[in-house]
Amino acid sequence: MAKRFSSFILLLFVLSFKGFSQDSFPVDSIRLIGEVQIKPKTEIKGTVFGGISGIDRGDNGEYYLISDDKSSFSPARFYKAEFFYDQNKFDSVSIKSVRFLKDKDAQVFEKYTVDPESIRYYKGNLYWTSEGDRRRGIQPLIRIADTSGNYIGNIPLNPAFQYYPKEYGLRENLAFEGSSFLENTDTYWVANEAPLYQDGRVPQLYETQSPIRFSFIDTYSGRIKKQYAYLLDKVKQASTKPNGEQMNSSPEILAVSSHQLLVLERGYSESVGTTVKLYKADLNGATDIKRKKSLVHTAYNPASKQLLLNFSKIGLPYIDNIEGMTFGHRLPNGNPSLIFVADDNFSEREVTQFIVFEVVLKK
Repeated sequence: MAKRFSSFILLLFVLSFKGFSQDSFPVDSIRLIGEVQIKPKTEIKGTVFGGISGIDRGDNGEYYLISDDKSSFSPARFYKAEFFYDQNKFDSVSIKSVRFLKDKDAQVFEKYTVDPESIRYYKGNLYWTSEGDRRRGIQPLIRIADTSGNYIGNIPLNPAFQYYPKEYGLRENLAFEGSSFLENTDTYWVANEAPLYQDGRVPQLYETQSPIRFSFIDTYSGRIKKQYAYLLDKVKQASTKPNGEQMNSSPEILAVSSHQLLVLERGYSESVGTTVKLYKADLNGATDIKRKKSLVHTAYNPASKQLLLNFSKIGLPYIDNIEGMTFGHRLPNGNPSLIFVADDNFSEREVTQFIVFEVVLKK
């Protein structure tokens, strides 16, 4: 495990924090506290630790880390962890236990039958998403589990958020990566990582209309109550490898008020590296698109977006594949904290990276 420390001040923005009201809460700046890394393929609690694609904090201060392992290295699972930091330094992360996710038959998931991505704690249970596998005909899902991983329920999905043999619906490996509850409410948001086939192209090196959908869904029926479009940035860097992969997508969201969400955008260009940015999306003035089957050749107002943080400018020499974010505990000085985590993809060339910030409140 390695750790590095730095500091960074971000310009003024507005958000809310666990325990605050659902109205926007004034923040003066964000300051980087530090970073902790865990080496790839470290064995923890009898499992191969890695692939951490989602993180959330429970009522008792414990953190839940979900792995996107498709039951390949170890059965599909999440970890319970404790973070040790204050406003001055980020000391360490302690992995306390591992819990295997169970299917309806109370058994662990078989190999390649699930692809966990996002995890959220709500009223004592865990809501987690899976991207499924388009090539294998395995549909995405949103499941409810208890904090031991046992199956509790399933949230039905709108037919648009399915895989189809033709180019319609979700794209392979670009399904439900983002989800969030607005604190103290049953407002549950989910986001597809990249545009549905019928909504437009995935981001390119040139400007495109590449909208994803923020869907506010009923956690019992799966009915979409409201839905808004958010436009992804174009790809920032060209791959230096012939026909190399180059992309930009959104791996996570975090509701901060009744009309605002923090949105992670992550770009990757093969042989070049990763770019990560944090935006604030505002739904005020955006069109409710829940009845629009396609966003191509149709009029709508997307959510507005404001750049809050470019990870390439925070002072760390290395930024990996950031996929998860959550509000952390209050710091001793009374300010809230914000935690990000990077998925190492079980690759020897990457690391699990935790980065913690202080949210400095406006006086």
